[in-house]
Amino acid sequence: VASTVPAREALRVRACDQIVANDAALLFATRHIQESISSLSGLATPTQSDIELAYDLFYTGRDMPETVRTALSDVVKTAEGQSPAWPKSEAWRFLFLTLCLASDWQTP
Repeated sequence: VASTVPAREALRVRACDQIVANDAALLFATRHIQESISSLSGLATPTQSDIELAYDLFYTGRDMPETVRTALSDVVKTAEGQSPAWPKSEAWRFLFLTLCLASDWQTP
């Protein structure tokens, strides 16, 4: 993993923010998990299995620690609890942003 320097971290955070704000990018990522999805309005709330598959997009081939599983489930629950009017895609945005912002998945 490349060294963490402020400029690199700032660019990574900005990239993560922009990626999850882009509906096409979010739809692309979720199609790797829920293949039959044709639009963001068709998304269901991420299940535990979905969370594991999302984790695998960032940490390919690594086992997810139980503490991470619990924390990511809590992220999804928090997103759902923010506003009943929010679409299900917001829980996915929270999930992918959390995974993207974790710096230990990166490759040099």
